[in-house]
Amino acid sequence: MNHLKEIPSPPEKPPRRYAQGLKLPAYRFIPGVHPHPIKDPLGHSHQKPHLPAWTLVLNPSSYSTHLGYLYGIDLFNQRYWWECHELFEGIWKATNSTDTKNALQSLIQIAAILLNTWIGRNKEKAVLNLFQSVEEKTKGLPTPYLGISFSNLIKETRAWVNAVNKKELDKSSLNEKIPCIILERMES
Repeated sequence: MNHLKEIPSPPEKPPRRYAQGLKLPAYRFIPGVHPHPIKDPLGHSHQKPHLPAWTLVLNPSSYSTHLGYLYGIDLFNQRYWWECHELFEGIWKATNSTDTKNALQSLIQIAAILLNTWIGRNKEKAVLNLFQSVEEKTKGLPTPYLGISFSNLIKETRAWVNAVNKKELDKSSLNEKIPCIILERMES
């Protein structure tokens, strides 16, 4: 695959936004290509305060009202994988539940897999280790957990990564097949 220096927007019909009132960052950060979002004065989030909701404890029974979590899902689905990782890490640090921590860490790792595969840094052994970690962390979780079927998300991510590595997808298909998260049991 000829790895691209920009991560494309989702296809014409992007997934539903869950935190519609929050703006998306100015660009999808790729290390070594864009200014670091936080550390660089030109970064899209430089000296911008994080929302307090990003560091609130995530309760599995009320995930659908946790603004930080919902925004993280939006970032994931809109392919802001680095930003998604950072946001979920803040929530992960604030959370006490082992299951919720495992779910959040799995989302962080899946975002890392997608970003590194897109930019061509998907060393087979490293990606395999991340997949194994995600599978271990999510195997005991109920389905859905935090509105997500982790087994489906892992399966879709693995299929996309395998197709990229085998060069089975053209540029258009590559973009259309990137996994996204549709939360289950959400009120419209």
